[in-house]
Amino acid sequence: MSWRGYIRDLLEDGWIKEQRFECAKMNGRTLDALDRSREDRQNDCTHRKGGLIRAIKNDRAIGKALANGDSQYYAVIKHMHMNGDIWVECLRCNKRWKPPVKPVWYKFWKMYQYFADRSEYEKALAFDTNNVPSSSVQCRWLDKHGQNVDTTVVRKMMAVS
Repeated sequence: MSWRGYIRDLLEDGWIKEQRFECAKMNGRTLDALDRSREDRQNDCTHRKGGLIRAIKNDRAIGKALANGDSQYYAVIKHMHMNGDIWVECLRCNKRWKPPVKPVWYKFWKMYQYFADRSEYEKALAFDTNNVPSSSVQCRWLDKHGQNVDTTVVRKMMAVS
């Protein structure tokens, strides 16, 4: 039995009120529309900073120039987490690129999606920006000269002990 048939049976038995069911369906359609709208906005975004508005002829051109930056720099924030992952987020459309996780089950379509996501993530990492990357550091290791120790060295030392 499909989930629709199961819900139909519940409706017929009176377990679910018709009004609540219709409200839930309407909420689901609204959430789907919001997701599609967000994806469309993110796909149309150039992720660039404002730049210069040149040769403006009408109000529509001003709006387009403000919405789609034409600067050489990208309007993104890069943040390094304490495990070394770098997340990139667009300041215009809030699209977020995270390093994709390699699937455990090596099925073709999952590996294809992984490599596609990895390619998009690497492009986002290469975005040229004049923003300074932020990072989260909960603890630092210093050597005897007061210099920061690379965390990969510390991780390797902890793995050995």
